[in-house]
Formats: sequence, C-alpha cells, structure tokens
Amino acid sequence: MPEVARNYTSYYLEQYMIEHSSPNQHLSITPGAGTGKTTVIVQRFMYLFQKVKASPKEIAMITFSKESASEMHRRLREELFTRYRLTKQQRYLYYSEELKKMRISSIHSFAKMLLNEIGSLLGYGRNVEIRT
Repeated sequence: MPEVARNYTSYYLEQYMIEHSSPNQHLSITPGAGTGKTTVIVQRFMYLFQKVKASPKEIAMITFSKESASEMHRRLREELFTRYRLTKQQRYLYYSEELKKMRISSIHSFAKMLLNEIGSLLGYGRNVEIRT
C-alpha cells in the first residue's frame, strides 16, 4: 500500500483505485445514491484523457436513465471548462468539443444505437424500431 494511502479511509482509496485503474479495464460502478459515483467517473474520464490521451469518442458510459446521462455529460463539461480556466490549456476545450462524439447514454438508448448500427448485420435492417 502506498504511504499516502495510509492517511485516507478505504473509501477514498477505492475511489482512487477506480479513477486510476488500467485503461484497458472495463469498469462497472454500482454504489448507491450520494456515494460519489459521478465524481469518480468524471475523474476517471479526466485520467483517461490526460494520461492515456484517450479521445472522448473512444469511451462509452452507460447509465440507467436519460437524466443521469445528461447529468454526467453536464458534470464532465463543467470539469473540462474548470480545468481550462485554471490552466488555459487548449486541450480541455478540444475535449469539450469532442464530448459530442462520446457515448453517454441510458442502457436503452445504447442498445437501440447498437441495433441501428449493426442491425443490418443481424438481419434487422438499418431502421430498427422498438415497441413496448
């Protein structure tokens, strides 16, 4: 365990480990409301942008609702603008523009997008409709 980790609770250590885990690792974050999931995920994205030079279009984030997807997008954009204001580094503006290409969506929207993109390969055609 790193020396600095001894000064923090396991909760913060777990958050840090998620934020800084291997770029090739797919993560599933499931704690309850108010536990800092959004903050951890935003910082994970920042880690991927800065350390791995990942492009937003290479990252997908799937949530349970449209509202949480919108909130994640808003918080990520705010973090990028804050970092730009503090550092004046143009890359944060670039990442902010690239957010349009990032897939932040509800699980239902993500599934529909996949069906639209690969539906023809599965024999469904390109204009799949989903009905309840």
